[in-house]
Amino acid sequence: MTTAGEIIADVRGQVGRVSDVSLATDSRIFKLIGDFQRDIIARYPLLPDCSVTDTDSLATVADQSEYELNLTAYPVGVVITLRYMEPNGTKRKLLRYPGGAVQMDEDIPCIADRGSGEPVYYARKNNTLILYPQPEKSDVPLYLWHTIKPADPTSTSDTILLDEFYLALVSVIVGNLIGLEVAEQPEKAVLANGFISDGLAKADKIAGRYKALDVDISF
Repeated sequence: MTTAGEIIADVRGQVGRVSDVSLATDSRIFKLIGDFQRDIIARYPLLPDCSVTDTDSLATVADQSEYELNLTAYPVGVVITLRYMEPNGTKRKLLRYPGGAVQMDEDIPCIADRGSGEPVYYARKNNTLILYPQPEKSDVPLYLWHTIKPADPTSTSDTILLDEFYLALVSVIVGNLIGLEVAEQPEKAVLANGFISDGLAKADKIAGRYKALDVDISF
């Protein structure tokens, strides 16, 4: 995988040819790398090496509907699937509640009215999973398949996305940095937007080879 340090050198070279290279600070580039990776992975959760299955961190607690996603191994990005261990050992896929957590709150505003039994639905509110009905048993494993939510990198850390996204990533970063000058130099808006559009088009073409799922991207 490409390191953030390699990306910085390339970005500064391209920015310096058309704009003020002092805009290309390490902190700005690190943030833009993180934003790009989080956006692409959220839209294309089946990209290689961007998801994990956690079988150890979550288990039910009787009469508790909410579970924090503060997992130690990997920060949770997109929930791809959530499965509940049936008494017969079958891992049953839970359904996303139609309309998500907002609709669940409207339909069943009182937690006490959400029943008790084997969960059928889940919803996500920020960093919390909500199960409905509330589990009636404790210590039933929950298997969570989710994307990794990458943090902003450091100069020596690797990017998560495949190296084939390199040109797309650099183009989007360069466009965003040039865009910082648009307020004072409006004529640069076309140039900035061109870099960004070209980069996103490249990224979508690459990522489009991997089937996008109907996943829970409500944060």
